[in-house]
Amino acid sequence: MTMMDCMRKAGLTAMWSFQSSPVLHVIRFPCRVCNKTTNHPQQFFCSQYTSFCPRKVLRLKLERGHSVRCVTRTFTCNVKTESVPDLEEQSYEIVEEKRLPGSKLCIHVRVSGFRTKQCFESQLSEYSKTAIVPGFRKGKVPRPVLINQVGSTVASKACRELIQETVRQVLTKESYTPLSKATLSDNEEEIVNTFEPGRPFSFQFVFETYPLVNFKDDYKGLHLKVNREVFQSSMVENTLLELQERNANWVTVSDETVAGHNHTVVVDIKAWYANPDGTKGASLSHLVSDSEAEVDMERGNYMEGLKEGLIGAHVGETVSIPLKFPDNAKRQDLRGISAIFDISIKELKRKELPPLDDSLVKNHTHYSSSQELRDAITKQLGVEIHKVNDSHLERALEDSLAEIVELEIPQQVAEEHSQRKFANLLTEMKEQGVGEETMNKSLTQETYQKYKQETWTATLKELKVWFALQEIARREQLVPNNEEVAQELKKVEEEMNEKEVDWAATEERIQTDLKHSKTIDFLKDHARIEYISNENI
Repeated sequence: MTMMDCMRKAGLTAMWSFQSSPVLHVIRFPCRVCNKTTNHPQQFFCSQYTSFCPRKVLRLKLERGHSVRCVTRTFTCNVKTESVPDLEEQSYEIVEEKRLPGSKLCIHVRVSGFRTKQCFESQLSEYSKTAIVPGFRKGKVPRPVLINQVGSTVASKACRELIQETVRQVLTKESYTPLSKATLSDNEEEIVNTFEPGRPFSFQFVFETYPLVNFKDDYKGLHLKVNREVFQSSMVENTLLELQERNANWVTVSDETVAGHNHTVVVDIKAWYANPDGTKGASLSHLVSDSEAEVDMERGNYMEGLKEGLIGAHVGETVSIPLKFPDNAKRQDLRGISAIFDISIKELKRKELPPLDDSLVKNHTHYSSSQELRDAITKQLGVEIHKVNDSHLERALEDSLAEIVELEIPQQVAEEHSQRKFANLLTEMKEQGVGEETMNKSLTQETYQKYKQETWTATLKELKVWFALQEIARREQLVPNNEEVAQELKKVEEEMNEKEVDWAATEERIQTDLKHSKTIDFLKDHARIEYISNENI
């Protein structure tokens, strides 16, 4: 009987390919449940001195719950083909997936018996190379003895490796986007105890994923009330006045004898600890200089109550001012301590502004005339006002979007976002010249928890808006094109000037930023905007 006759008798159909190159022959089996035929590959390998026989290799991916009828009949093939590698059996199957509160996804996965045996054998093989058992040479321990000695250890290691491998494969190959590290739903030891080489085993793992985003109202046509800054000529004059004040001279005034807010007061100071009854105690002369001091009544930053106590004092008069050192004073022994200061008024000085002429402008700016400086300030203020108005519009848009979006923020994502914000704050403090001692005090869990508590509402709002913008971009298909991304990458390359850059991460960040900008522009174009000028606020 020929092979084709055998196949017809078995009720099978075959697809043949007669080629000189390696050929994979496929037999179609009917499913027990739905009767659909499924391609079942069979490999035919040859030896130079033997006949050619098929070797069945299982590689089925059926609809969940379906299977094929078992066929044990074998056939011979007279077509010479080259040997081809074995086809892997499907290593896992997703049994169920379900959403949990907090934007979490639970995946129930079953690992095949073929894979459990394969992994166990691989681990056992590794152990056999180094295992030392009395009475046997290293690496020559019989399999039954080796299994008796280390079987449970090998099985435990194989199970843990399979769990990690399967979770990694599921998250990589399937269409999931995890936002946090996956964790097992059950105790790992309990899962390990159910592991048996050659038999399937199941486990469940959980991870945070993108939340389901719903909108209570249409995001197209948001009604926005936006504060709008309007250019005023006084802005230019105030900027020019700042230039004059920075270069002003302080001159002694003889026609004024009463200290006011616009004076610098030249004084002598003496200080004592304050007794509980308000009288003077021990001297604080070690803290006070014997030389004259100047108190800037307009812009000076002193202990609370000092400037207020000098207002109205006359030249030649000595005023006694009770003060309290702040709780964050540099010297720990003075924090919160009450003291009495005797301050003698010696003279008053007043600020004398230089004229706003070309000479002042040339000496203290890179402009050649006062008119050129005035024009430059006008232009720059226009740019800054435009940026401020854009910022106001975007903030109003985000506030309105946060009111209409409904979603559950993944807690791990919120925690990580809060930590990034805290790290950015510390970086800004360091760049602004904050001392190392102050920085070290800020790097504590207690400081972070306080920061987190104060900013948690804002953190959740920022994430709500971010997820909402992502969802809108997905629905409206707002994605940057390759040309836009390439332009931004070129700018980064020019700015970095051959410095080492993680280009994959940079491109991903650029794509995210461009998608964000496109979504914001889309919402602006479809919004109803009502501007309120700063003159009407």
